[in-house]
Amino acid sequence: MKRAIRHGIRLIEVNTQADTRMTPIISELMQQTAGAFGAPDGDSVRIRNLAEEACRYVIENAFDPDDAGQFRVSLWRRPRWIELVIEDKGLPTHIEENLPFHRNQLALLPLRAYADEVCFHNLGKDGKRLELRCNISADSIEQILARDQDSTASDMNENENVTVRMMTVDDAIETSRCVYRAYGLSYYYDYTYYPVMLAERLESGQMESCIAVTETGRVVGHLAMLFGESDVKVCETAVAVVDPRYRGRRLFEQMKVMVCARAKDLGLFGIYSEAVTAHPYSQKSNLSIGARETGIVLAYFPDRVLFRKIHASETKTRLTAVLFYKRVIPEPTRDVYLPDHHAEMIQAIYHRSELHRVPIMPPDDAFEAVRGGYTRFDVCHKPDVGTALIQVRAYGGDILLVLHDNLNTLRQQGVACVYLDLPLRDPLTALLCKGFEGFGFFFAGLLIEYEDGDILRLQYLNDIAIDPTIIAIASDFGRTLLEYVLNQREVVALNSI
Repeated sequence: MKRAIRHGIRLIEVNTQADTRMTPIISELMQQTAGAFGAPDGDSVRIRNLAEEACRYVIENAFDPDDAGQFRVSLWRRPRWIELVIEDKGLPTHIEENLPFHRNQLALLPLRAYADEVCFHNLGKDGKRLELRCNISADSIEQILARDQDSTASDMNENENVTVRMMTVDDAIETSRCVYRAYGLSYYYDYTYYPVMLAERLESGQMESCIAVTETGRVVGHLAMLFGESDVKVCETAVAVVDPRYRGRRLFEQMKVMVCARAKDLGLFGIYSEAVTAHPYSQKSNLSIGARETGIVLAYFPDRVLFRKIHASETKTRLTAVLFYKRVIPEPTRDVYLPDHHAEMIQAIYHRSELHRVPIMPPDDAFEAVRGGYTRFDVCHKPDVGTALIQVRAYGGDILLVLHDNLNTLRQQGVACVYLDLPLRDPLTALLCKGFEGFGFFFAGLLIEYEDGDILRLQYLNDIAIDPTIIAIASDFGRTLLEYVLNQREVVALNSI
């Protein structure tokens, strides 16, 4: 069964000459369009400023002064945000000695003053695409609660029945209240505090959610299924929240079972999730329904997250996450190219998750196919949480230069954690992994069936201290995996350039 997902609505598209005289015209057009489709005045002005800065940058840096090039600007209305997209087929991002550093498109990251998220896609022969996302203003749950005089009244009944069902848009306000009761205003997913954004995500098909509801209609638990923007074979479960007063009723396990059943109905291979390590409870719940650890991502969550009524959570350090995968239906047997020095651990992860994988050796001519070509990759930067993700789509002969340049730029921007996703279906992942570790990346784990196969994730910490004593791990295998990750960090630190 395939799932139809609506990506968003394109409000306007402009093809323009790479001429700075067009910049004020385009920025004014983007502002007026955003306002016409419901963006508040403050947000539409922000879109104008963003369009002006981004267009000027592309004109000055994607094209030589005597190049009569063109580029495309479009504005999209998506659940949760308005997105400015700029596409060009100008100068590639390949860094050579005679090419100034500022040609690198990631120098656009200072635009985070206007954009909440910056994603860059190197499309090879198809050019480049920038996606600049701005969260739209909406009433937060804090504002809604302030208007609701009875919102803080306690109506908990220890004998009250709690049922588990799928969420509807009418449950959005109550769900935001549940998040607020569990985390205050510290939760990682900011959109959960905006009921209209939750409703939009449900309506668009980007999210389905299971909730736990009392007899009086109070939402006391929530678990979301998050889908990508394509025909997906896995989904991510996230926003796992239980009202502190209703913990101990195994509500998370009940919601997880319902989500697994829904995933099976959708024909998904499995469910991917991230569990915090400030406490072991969510890990234990994942283990209880058959999910298995596939990685440890250090310092993944920002230090602002507060877990109410869980003493161990009172920390001011970034929080580590455990990656889990729950197999729902049998997936195809896949060939994988494993780096020799990680092969034993990767195969242990596969064995524990009962996955059908066949390790094979890279061919002798693996490098020939990419010699002289450009790497296709995406970079997504989330300034609000201090992380960035570099996703390699296809290797080119410039891969080491591209990675070195982008990592340095992200470091200079103060990004706390940089993650590097590598396709295990490509033999060059096995051959180049140690080279990437020379830049300071080290093993994090696997993302199973993430994009037409498995992904090896490496991680880089930008001067972030890790205290292993505050990382709570729920299983023996999890502790073995954590020890391996911490050891690999030390090995890489000794050998990195």
